[in-house]
Amino acid sequence: MPFGQFDRSIPLVRSKRQTEADLATSGIPFTVFQPPNFMDIYFAFFGSELPLQGVAVSSFSRPFKFMNSFFDGVRHDMKKKGTFDIIGKGDQPASFISVDNVADFHVNAINHPGAMNRIVQIGGPEPLAPLDVKAIFEEAYEKELKVKSTPAAVIGLLSKVMSPFNINAANILAMQYAGTKTPGVVPHAKETANEFGVQLTSAREFVLEKTGRGELV
Repeated sequence: MPFGQFDRSIPLVRSKRQTEADLATSGIPFTVFQPPNFMDIYFAFFGSELPLQGVAVSSFSRPFKFMNSFFDGVRHDMKKKGTFDIIGKGDQPASFISVDNVADFHVNAINHPGAMNRIVQIGGPEPLAPLDVKAIFEEAYEKELKVKSTPAAVIGLLSKVMSPFNINAANILAMQYAGTKTPGVVPHAKETANEFGVQLTSAREFVLEKTGRGELV
């Protein structure tokens, strides 16, 4: 996902941009898809295990002790505490996309004439701010959720403090901070999905499907 002015300040994103540039000048045929935040991961950090339900291999499970420890502290917040966890104001929109849809793009790009030697931004069907997503989870849990906000400045500071000791944690925090300062809206996401024959899953469809069609797991 492009982070605009923050691209060069986040080590992980900076590395991705360098890799893309190297590919473009290598002479090797390539296709690069740039997705925004994954529903499967980002939504879980709002304070719910629901996005992880029903997956054979969780894209959330990674060997990052910092991320896993943090999630263990918030994973039941919506269900047990009635809180929806955000960073900052929760007002920056993003074109959240499901991991399954990202996989669809990759599969459909094989032998697709329009995919060759191209960097393509992909995204979900609609831009939503975290507070918009909150309404979807309220529908899923059938109750009102109270916003619990961590100041964006705290996350930005923690990213810098963690950088010398834990680059993985610093990257995660830096991306979280950037997301509070710049929109992650992918232009022409629906048109791009049509071009590659991908049926995009909306955030509401993604969340409510996890409930077993209205019944919470």
